[in-house]
Amino acid sequence: MKTTISILGIMVAATSLSFAQDPATKSPAGPHNRPSPAELFKKLDTNSDGFLSLDEFKASPLGKHDPAKAEEIYKKMDVNSDGKVTLDEFKAFRQRGTPEEIFKKLDTNGDGVLSLEEFKASPMGQKNPAKAEEIYKKMDVNSDGKVTLEEFKAFHHKWNPEVIFKKLDTNGDGFLSLEEFKASPVAQKNPAKAEEIYKKMDVNSDGKVTLEEFKAYRPHREAPRGNGTTPTASDAPDK
Repeated sequence: MKTTISILGIMVAATSLSFAQDPATKSPAGPHNRPSPAELFKKLDTNSDGFLSLDEFKASPLGKHDPAKAEEIYKKMDVNSDGKVTLDEFKAFRQRGTPEEIFKKLDTNGDGVLSLEEFKASPMGQKNPAKAEEIYKKMDVNSDGKVTLEEFKAFHHKWNPEVIFKKLDTNGDGFLSLEEFKASPVAQKNPAKAEEIYKKMDVNSDGKVTLEEFKAYRPHREAPRGNGTTPTASDAPDK
């Protein structure tokens, strides 16, 4: 399914946990009490220059609680290693979450399995119930009407950026060249769009896309519904 990444990307963005929910910084429960990424970024950007410096980030409650962890997180957010974190980098990092974290968030009754109703209750499911049901049926490989963590993780793995990156990196040098990116079946359908996306992923414009740049890019922001040009694991050439 060529829209797998786009759809699941929306689900991750809507349901994943963020570093802001660390015990040191956790807000009271409830969506109305949790600041948006833009609001949190604005609070952390104390000099209002539009960027987060390491010092600003370490001045946050999380940074004061664990400076070493804050520095580690900061380096991961700063995907182009220019010593400053933009709002886009900040948003991209906050959208990440492990399969276990996402599953736990979706499993609202805590019984260890996902029902179709729980899956469709997610923001993505509410926005497109039919597509959510289609995804659910693919995850429920034994068709027993419930999705286990193992089934969820197996499906999650198919669109994992690291898996896709490894398949696209046909020469195994740890970078994606424009030629490698455009060689996937999906990119071949729209080379111009693929090149446009590649340039956006290559944030430092050095002519090669690292795994961190690839992971930071959010394809659902660019790809048209149902006919995206961002390659999925199934579209990438086998090694």
